Amino acid sequence: MNIGGGDRVNIGGGDRNNINVNIGNRENNINNIRNKWTNIDHDRRPFDRNWWDGGHHHYDHGWRWHNGWDRYPNHWCWRPATWAAFGTWFTWAAWPQPYTYDYGSTVVYRDNYVYVNDQQYASADQYYTQAVNIAESVPKDVDAEMVDWMPLGVFAIAEESATDTGMMVQLAVSKEGIIAGTFYNDITGEDRPLQGMVDQKTQRAAWQFADGKNQDVVMETGIYNLTKDEATALVHFGEEDTQTWLMVRLPEPEEDGSQPAQ
Repeated sequence: MNIGGGDRVNIGGGDRNNINVNIGNRENNINNIRNKWTNIDHDRRPFDRNWWDGGHHHYDHGWRWHNGWDRYPNHWCWRPATWAAFGTWFTWAAWPQPYTYDYGSTVVYRDNYVYVNDQQYASADQYYTQAVNIAESVPKDVDAEMVDWMPLGVFAIAEESATDTGMMVQLAVSKEGIIAGTFYNDITGEDRPLQGMVDQKTQRAAWQFADGKNQDVVMETGIYNLTKDEATALVHFGEEDTQTWLMVRLPEPEEDGSQPAQ
């Protein structure tokens, strides 16, 4: 099924009390996903300068953060971020150390509670509400045309039990902690805007669709996870269904000579 579709989605029938990761399968899935996208035709890769300059940012409210991204170098948004770069990027003081969110390992659902490092942290409903509140805490008084962005990269996303879904997310973060990006389905060609926030206190990053549809669907991970080549994330399909997904960083496309790098 398509996470970006108009209907309520339940991919894989996930059980919020049984989402621990099968480590052996994870490595195979990561290799399969990355190999697919490493070998894919150059023309199949979205998010180059032509993408942003060619109408994919649509000039409606949901895409407001993306307007002007064609000013950045070609394939800019595929570039990875480093933890060190965050030290001077955000408007707040640097975090002394990263928090590790390994969903299914250090963060688990059990008996309708969320446990972090084996300590009961919140009820499952409370944890979902926190994710929603983070995603919806985008400041209202920020001029989108004045925002500077740091690319976080492009990630293939898939259930931990799936080898490939054709789905990916492209993400960037502003100095104010705003998350913006794009959900893209390579199979259907569908693209949808994303927006959310980084929580300064917990380092949780949460985002949702910015086009007003599927507002109960929230994806979250630790901001430190977005500096890694692969990591786990949670996809909340409303209060009743939370699933562990994989985020697999995809390599930046090589320049083909048609557009000079800047």
